[in-house]
Amino acid sequence: MGDNKTVQEVTMISMTFSSTVENIERAVLYTSDFVARLKKSIDTFGLRLVLSEGITNAIVHGNKENAAKPVSVKIKLTETRITISVKDTGGGFDWRSRVTEGMPEFDSPRGRGVALMQAYGYEVQFNDKGNILTLTRKLDPHPDEPNQ
Repeated sequence: MGDNKTVQEVTMISMTFSSTVENIERAVLYTSDFVARLKKSIDTFGLRLVLSEGITNAIVHGNKENAAKPVSVKIKLTETRITISVKDTGGGFDWRSRVTEGMPEFDSPRGRGVALMQAYGYEVQFNDKGNILTLTRKLDPHPDEPNQ
């Protein structure tokens, strides 16, 4: 007999759109519908919140709401994990200094996105330039499956 290897199904979507605030909710709804159709056990509110934060940052801060500059979003789902990548075509930012600054004041209108993403269980990473955000989260076990 051969080795018993587990093969995980990988499902992906990819979208690219112009940097307008109207596209934020469209992309978030499209993604949450995609995840719902797959019947994955995931906090939908948290997913929508972190995705909205990431796309908003890419459009508003990265691309300066320049509709000619695209934003790309990729979602990859396996049986156990979701990975979200949000890429803008802006100049990036110094994310290292933001990480060391700590959490902003509660009533601050800016700078809380990373903390929110982490609060909803997502690991947050940036590329060196600071124009690609990658969010990774372990999926909750499906209610019909035993805990692993």
